[in-house]
Amino acid sequence: MITLKINDRFKNRKIDFFNDVTIDLKYDSVADTFTLRYLYDPNNFEHKEFSCVGHYHLCTIEDNGEVIITGVILSIEFEDDNVQTMVVISGYSLPGVLEDCQMPVTDTDYPIQTEGLSLKQIADKSVKSFGLKIVIDPQVLVDMNSPYVKTEADNMQTIKSYLSELAIQKNIIITNDQYGRIVFTRAVNTRPIYNFERALPITNAKLTFNGQGVHSHIWAIAQASIEGLNASQSAPLRNPYCPIVFRPHVIRQTSGDSNNTDQVARTSRAKELRNLQLNLDLDRWVLAGKIVRPGKTITIINPWIYLFNKTEFFIEEVQLKVDAKQKTAKLKCVLPEVYTFENPKYIFAGINLHYPNA
Repeated sequence: MITLKINDRFKNRKIDFFNDVTIDLKYDSVADTFTLRYLYDPNNFEHKEFSCVGHYHLCTIEDNGEVIITGVILSIEFEDDNVQTMVVISGYSLPGVLEDCQMPVTDTDYPIQTEGLSLKQIADKSVKSFGLKIVIDPQVLVDMNSPYVKTEADNMQTIKSYLSELAIQKNIIITNDQYGRIVFTRAVNTRPIYNFERALPITNAKLTFNGQGVHSHIWAIAQASIEGLNASQSAPLRNPYCPIVFRPHVIRQTSGDSNNTDQVARTSRAKELRNLQLNLDLDRWVLAGKIVRPGKTITIINPWIYLFNKTEFFIEEVQLKVDAKQKTAKLKCVLPEVYTFENPKYIFAGINLHYPNA
């Protein structure tokens, strides 16, 4: 049973009479979102209290006691018609505010410039006004405490954008967990949670490749600057998903130092790998005994979508839906190297005559 628990600062309220629920979970984001529909009765005191506008009530969404998301209610839509219509409420996870807001203008926070501070120190400073909690994965602890020579954010840059710009230099991902905490982590190769074939629980499978966004060779270039950034360039990185034709791409390094140039090129290639996507529609929420979430890997074999060999994919996004009839899930998956930044392998090698040994 889906339950919404609301803390409206006066009372903890529990609501479980929804008609439709949609929850979107994303790995590389701090703003998981939710939308719920319910029949609103203006004469019901409980309805009136938790439906108030602009109060940003704290809430959790649970399924049979398992917390899925901890966040705030942002928006609400009322409608009156000849037949009773649904009220729609929506919101996002607690750290989502960092996606919407810039650093507050105070004497202690401006200018947004630091020297010799670590990512942990900058993150603590950036989120203190919002009362958010930070979790640091042990595998990135050393990098979180390693200082930058100098950092500076644009005045109009959101806090999440600023922190992500710094984190990517250290191969760190910023995400959030079901308890509304900001998580600094790094994707690593893990054991797949499920092996899919051309059968249930899959109801639809789609593999897409957008070749326009893929290049054969990638260079990153850092130009000398008055801040002391040395001129440098990375060695060309090959993208195995453009193995035959020449399609070069050059990216300019805008932050960090000469030691980060190779990482900039690897990050650019990782982004390009998103142009190969696997989308799965499932007839359930649970895989291997748990609600499926981003950050895990699966394997799949299905020649009908050109996956002739068992192939590993990383779950980047999950959409959970429930209505009066059933629970369903949509998975958006990408190659694991999108987040591990490792050298990608060509998963289609050996299955056709055009390039059998790619």
